[in-house]
Amino acid sequence: MPAASKTELRKSSGDPAGKAEPEVKTEIEIKLRVVNLRRFLRLLARLGAELSSARVHEMNTLYDTAEGDLARHGRMLRVRVERPAARGDRAGKTHRRKNARQASGASALLTYKGPAPSGRASESTRAASPYKIREEHEMRVSDVQEAGRIIEGLGFQPCFRYEKFRTSYQLPRMRNLKVEIDETPIGLFLELEGPRGQIDRAAADAGV
Repeated sequence: MPAASKTELRKSSGDPAGKAEPEVKTEIEIKLRVVNLRRFLRLLARLGAELSSARVHEMNTLYDTAEGDLARHGRMLRVRVERPAARGDRAGKTHRRKNARQASGASALLTYKGPAPSGRASESTRAASPYKIREEHEMRVSDVQEAGRIIEGLGFQPCFRYEKFRTSYQLPRMRNLKVEIDETPIGLFLELEGPRGQIDRAAADAGV
């Protein structure tokens, strides 16, 4: 049987013309400081917000080369370990765990973020925009330690770690919008992620 050429292999991978383009997923979000959490939660209740994900603790590890090549080109590689948060936990408190798999209910997420896809907006337009727009791809991983070994085997190393607590909500008639409250060591923040129109409407309704 004759060996297939690289062109033939590309054509047989799902697209008859061999012109299939990988799907580019885009993240659109804004972050806003929350001054008074109790007051803001009351406002969410009046807007009919529903809890979509209970409060979790996140420990995030960013990876890069020793020279910082990813950050220099506007890219980010992150492993996030999530676990249910205890009621008394606070951002900045040290959480001692032997490893992620021993943390009850813990799960991990591998994320890549890059610059916004070309053609979406010019550099000057993006600089003036209130939205943070980036390419984003992510997947769940079952073994965070093995994921870390694979990433380091590819030449990346842990360069920064940060933690936060996150609670997620949904607003009526805006099911494509993520409404998330982040508790961090430097303060409270509201993150709105989704279509621009829904971000604008939610921000206006929330008075921010």
